[in-house]
Amino acid sequence: MDFDTPPLASANLEMGVLAGIFADGTREWRDELGEVDEDAIVWQCYPEGYSVGGLILHIIEVEGWWIHEVIAGKKFMLPELELASGEIDQDNFKWPAPPRRPLSWYYEAQDRVRQETLDILRNITDPDAERKVRSGHTMSVRWIVQHVFHHEAYHGGQAVMASVLYRFRNQSL
Repeated sequence: MDFDTPPLASANLEMGVLAGIFADGTREWRDELGEVDEDAIVWQCYPEGYSVGGLILHIIEVEGWWIHEVIAGKKFMLPELELASGEIDQDNFKWPAPPRRPLSWYYEAQDRVRQETLDILRNITDPDAERKVRSGHTMSVRWIVQHVFHHEAYHGGQAVMASVLYRFRNQSL
């Protein structure tokens, strides 16, 4: 099996490589997550805690804000995010309950956003270009892209762990 990640066709080779790695990272945590039922998707690890569904929606929202809004300057809207019942307050470990939907519903939403993300990344010609964010800080496009990749890897791993905890919650290990 070949584990090399080919770059996606792109205006800039570096962005093509990063886009290819991004797509492969998503495939990897999704493979690890496997099939989970709706009970597992909405189960929260602790009261008001994160869940598989909540984490996936958060991954989508962060990708849309950073890549679509900050890099491309497009307003990011996704109807699926409106179904989440509140704001995430990570500093206080509070996550809204996600909508009770099959995993395919979450993946379809993520795939639609990802397609647009990859189109945006394919058209970037200057990874060193800077973008200003709400805080007033300026970041390079390269920094933003790697930040979103790392963010997804972190929360994708949490989604995998949440599904494992759900399976073993009533069993002794």
